[in-house]
Amino acid sequence: MLKNTYIKKKFLNSDASASTGAIVVYDGQAPWTMKKQRTRFIEVSDCHQSIRLHQATQDSLSDYTAKVSALIKVLQDYKKHLKTCKN
Repeated sequence: MLKNTYIKKKFLNSDASASTGAIVVYDGQAPWTMKKQRTRFIEVSDCHQSIRLHQATQDSLSDYTAKVSALIKVLQDYKKHLKTCKN
């Protein structure tokens, strides 16, 4: 039986905010299926929408790690851009 090897959740807004936002990263058995299969994903949600980047069946762990690295790079670049904005 696979076990949940990694799960982390973080709210992205302060407690004082009326908005909601969260990120979840997961590596373990899919709780929504009886199959003993591993699933890996990153899910980012706000008040109205969620997106999920997951390791597709045809992706190796190396392929998925490259996807995660590309995502991080783009977010870092976007953060740099935002720091240059006045408002």
